[in-house]
Amino acid sequence: MKYKRINLKEENKKDKKETKTTDYLRTLKHDCKPKNKFLTILITTHIQLLESVAKLQGLDQKIIHFNLTDNTILYDVINATPVITDFRMSFLMSDIDSIETFKSMIPAYTDYPGWPIEIFAFSQFLEAESGVIEEAVLTDIAAKFLQMPFFTKYSSNTDEFINDEFKNSIEFKNKLATFLQPFSGKSIEDFAVAIKTYSLSWDVYAISIYMILLIRQLQVPTSADFMKRYIESLYKIVLVSPDLRPDIPSIVADINSIFDNILKTDYYSFVDELILSPDSQDSLGEESHSVDLSDSHNDEESHNDEEPSAEEPAAEPSDKSSAEEPPTEEPSDKSVEGPNQKPPAA
Repeated sequence: MKYKRINLKEENKKDKKETKTTDYLRTLKHDCKPKNKFLTILITTHIQLLESVAKLQGLDQKIIHFNLTDNTILYDVINATPVITDFRMSFLMSDIDSIETFKSMIPAYTDYPGWPIEIFAFSQFLEAESGVIEEAVLTDIAAKFLQMPFFTKYSSNTDEFINDEFKNSIEFKNKLATFLQPFSGKSIEDFAVAIKTYSLSWDVYAISIYMILLIRQLQVPTSADFMKRYIESLYKIVLVSPDLRPDIPSIVADINSIFDNILKTDYYSFVDELILSPDSQDSLGEESHSVDLSDSHNDEESHNDEEPSAEEPAAEPSDKSSAEEPPTEEPSDKSVEGPNQKPPAA
């Protein structure tokens, strides 16, 4: 499958409207205006990314991007929407009907957080160069997967859920072992056929990882109840066996249910914490073996780190996505209500 390669650096020089989502959110984070837009943009970006993936998967020839990271997700400030770029690792879902083609698409990465356990395991099996999956390899894979920095390097606030509920990931390790164990003695081809059924969840998984890393890097406060629920919803996509990952409509519905009705006092407490919290010293690629295949993404000239000027204010989330714009009126004293409406951050 071939895609026209776009020089993002040159495009950005022309338009000056696309930047890394991380960089744009950083400019909003310390905005002291009462109606801080940070949370609105953060959550709407998540929903828009999911909807974009749903569109790719809804084509007659379903597309799996397979490399959704900080380097491939930009932000169109003018139209207020995230932009998925760099499709060089993408493939048609029909491409993996050929096991040999599928095998050729999996590099031997051991600490790339955007790929779930089944891709990690597949990579390990291929690296072992054995036609049969050995039990000793299976025993080691779950432990290796959880040794990635994503699971071992937590921020104190953001990852309360994984620390409290999964007891240093022991429960998740057991889930992974249970998922992998039936493949002992099977061929790599058998494993490839089995995991193809989860392919539509791979980009969704990567988006969840991306959002968690985004929150970590920007040190987004998570003490508010709505943020605790949001973090928990992200980890419930990551810390489950492949057959239990929720689909996109379920995830969007869950996000909307969390942010449909937020107490005004809780929201403004969140904003106060947000403005005062420092950014992490780590980059979003702290697990930094992200598969960035484009040098242009890393060129400082390709990013617009400046906050939008008064003459060209950033737009609200675009109507091009099905995510609705946040309310513009002052919230009530008690709560913010209404389907799909985000906190009072307009």
